Amino acid sequence: MAIPKEIVDWFRSVFADANRRLAEKMLNAPATPEPTFDLTFIEHLTNYAAPRKFKSDWAIRIDTHYLGGLRHFRSWEVADIGVFVFFTRGGRMIRRKVALLQSKRLFPTTGDVDHLEEYDYRVGMARIAARDTDLASMMSQRKFSFTKASNISRSPRSPIR
Repeated sequence: MAIPKEIVDWFRSVFADANRRLAEKMLNAPATPEPTFDLTFIEHLTNYAAPRKFKSDWAIRIDTHYLGGLRHFRSWEVADIGVFVFFTRGGRMIRRKVALLQSKRLFPTTGDVDHLEEYDYRVGMARIAARDTDLASMMSQRKFSFTKASNISRSPRSPIR
């Protein structure tokens, strides 16, 4: 049974909006740690957690789950994000789809990316106070550039400050 075009178009627009939102965040704050982008994506999709009914008597619901990262699964991870999509027609389940997303951020060839460390998870908000002695001016400019190799994960280059 084919999914009606109105639902396909709506679904594509939901993800296009998420893409724009994440691209804007990366443009404005390229040094942001990867989990922040994951959570922005999830937060966007939570706006569609309530079922949406269409004129064709079909309904769709999108559920998202933050599966976390290495910190949550210790030595390995399945994925960062789980997306579940439920399709009903006339109140009957027609399809269920799941997508497991492993996000990978772009790493600039110049300019550092802020990395979260185990320390960040243990200390939490107190981490802000630990940085006070080594903060650069918040108005200083940083230049980021990217190449085709920018999608290669890199471990943090500097110790925790």
